[in-house]
Amino acid sequence: MTEGDNVTAGDNKAPGLLMAGVGHRYGRDPVLRGLDLEIARGEIVCLLGPSGCGKSTSLRVAAGLEPIQEGRGEIDGKEVARPGFSVPPEHRRVGLMFQDYALFPHLRVVDNVAFGVRGGDKAAKRRAAMDLLARLGVDGYAQDFPHVLSGGEQQRVALARTIALDPSLVTKLQQALLEMKDATLLKAIDRPNGLIKATNADFDSVHELATQLGFL
Repeated sequence: MTEGDNVTAGDNKAPGLLMAGVGHRYGRDPVLRGLDLEIARGEIVCLLGPSGCGKSTSLRVAAGLEPIQEGRGEIDGKEVARPGFSVPPEHRRVGLMFQDYALFPHLRVVDNVAFGVRGGDKAAKRRAAMDLLARLGVDGYAQDFPHVLSGGEQQRVALARTIALDPSLVTKLQQALLEMKDATLLKAIDRPNGLIKATNADFDSVHELATQLGFL
C-alpha cells in the first residue's frame, strides 16, 4: 500500500465506521499507510486486493484486535481508537465472523444464537433467536447441534448469532469465495454495516453484492 490510500463509501450521513489516516506496521514492515475508510450505516463494503496488502489488518484494526498506531477510528460518531487509546473490542459493538464460525458445540443452534441476544429473559432471547434463524432460512435446525449442519448452514447460524448482538458493524475475517454469500444475507435482513474482505479473484462475485468496493 502507498501513502494516502483512500477508500470512501457512503453519503453525508454520519458514518457507521470512520478510519482516518490509519497506519499500522508489523515490526519495520508497514501494512497500512494513511488509510481513509468511511462506511455509512447499512452499507456493505468489500475490500479487494492481493495477499498482504492489508485487508485483514484493516478489519482487525476496525474491530479493535489491533491497535491504531497512526490516525484515528470512530464507530457511530464515537471515537474508539487513536495512538495510545483503544476502546476494547467487546465495547465497540462490532460483530466478528471468523473462518471456523466459532459456534458452541455443546449448545443447540437456537441457544447458540440466543447467547448473543442482548436483554430479555430466556424465553424472549429464544424467540429473537428463532426470528433470526427464520430470516436466514435455518430455523428448521433450531434444535440440532452445530456438528450436524453443513458448512453453509453453520455459516448462517454464525451470522445470525453475530447479528443478534445488534452490532454497529459486522466484519468478516475470511476470503473464501463461497462465503461471500454473507453479503447477500446481510442485505436480505436489512441489518448493520458489513465490512468484508475479499481477494481480487472474487471481484466478479462481490461487485454485485457490495454497495461499495475498496481497492487496496
